[in-house]
Amino acid sequence: MASSKPVRLRTGLVLTAVLLTLLFAALLVISLSEVHNDWSLGRGSPFGGGIPEQDLANLWMAGRIARLGHLDWLYTARLFEAWRNHAFGMALVPEPWIYPPTVLLIGIPLSFLSLIAAFLLWTAGSILVAVLALRHARLPWPILLVGLGAPATWRSLILGQYGVATGALVVAGLLLAPRQPVRAGILVGLCTLKPQQAVIVPVGWLAARNWRAIAAAAAVFAAMALAIAAWLGRQSWMLFLSQSRLSMRGILEAPLPQPYINTGVSVFWMAHTLGLGFPAAYAMQAISAISAGTLAYRAWRLPEADPLARMAVTVCLSLLVTPYGYTSDMVAYSLAVTTIAAGNGWRIRMIDGLLWLWPGYCPLVAEATGVVLTPVAVAATIALAWHHMVNAR
Repeated sequence: MASSKPVRLRTGLVLTAVLLTLLFAALLVISLSEVHNDWSLGRGSPFGGGIPEQDLANLWMAGRIARLGHLDWLYTARLFEAWRNHAFGMALVPEPWIYPPTVLLIGIPLSFLSLIAAFLLWTAGSILVAVLALRHARLPWPILLVGLGAPATWRSLILGQYGVATGALVVAGLLLAPRQPVRAGILVGLCTLKPQQAVIVPVGWLAARNWRAIAAAAAVFAAMALAIAAWLGRQSWMLFLSQSRLSMRGILEAPLPQPYINTGVSVFWMAHTLGLGFPAAYAMQAISAISAGTLAYRAWRLPEADPLARMAVTVCLSLLVTPYGYTSDMVAYSLAVTTIAAGNGWRIRMIDGLLWLWPGYCPLVAEATGVVLTPVAVAATIALAWHHMVNAR
């Protein structure tokens, strides 16, 4: 028995190395094949339908604009679109810059590289951060490998999105919170770069009276916010607060049909595609957010709750809070679904497989039905995780 732990550790490391190699090799082939595309003709990624390295390209270009001192161009939709068209051609779907200035702490350094080099570095770094964070939180190797092998991970990586790193950081922070609150707070604080996946975490930690974790997360955010303000000036935050809200509202309320809504995860978009007007859709989103907060508070007030099940409940509840989010933000959700299967002794049921695969095929369902049904899949996952959390006490 004494030698079983080193053997399991070596096996886990080998399996992880194989996973990282396969993921990175596949993305390398995709990227190298796409880098020869003539972007001026609008030939983009076969996966995202846009330019190669779609969302990472926006971050890369935002970094360039910021270091040239044109923050007003970055947060003015028509000027940012002019930059995109100049760089990648005219056949692009309009996509305003809506992210907080703190992401430029990453975007500016990446902008000194070529786009393809920045994409590959971002991809490798995202996978490495995810694996290190999850293992630091003692997430078992089987859950880590199966969870990170899900369609949500592939979509996030192919688009150059934040979901893999931020999803793993949220999961790790939730698992670490009871025993290492400061480290947990640091990890979740880093997720404020794109806060959708961590927006409900403070509610849970408030319920658990985990003040040290809350303080650490707030300190990390404050440090990043002050750093970017010192680097780029206070106008970076003023422009974000004044302009991004308008751009985001334009994305949310764009007339149907919109292809990007097919990969949406919010209750607002589900209500809108069901035919409800904007006031009713916003009301449903508000009800969803309040309900999610209430459930998160209850989950973290339960004594001796199973940590994995509580984590699964919490990360899924976050997806029901905000009106804005996509399947690339569902990496933590995939890890949650995997923990449910693990909690059942890896006796995989049909619903486990359907939920794990959902971020991959939900656009097909949305296109066929005209309705965004991702909140239903998220709610089903919450119900399964909650059942395990309550019955494992």
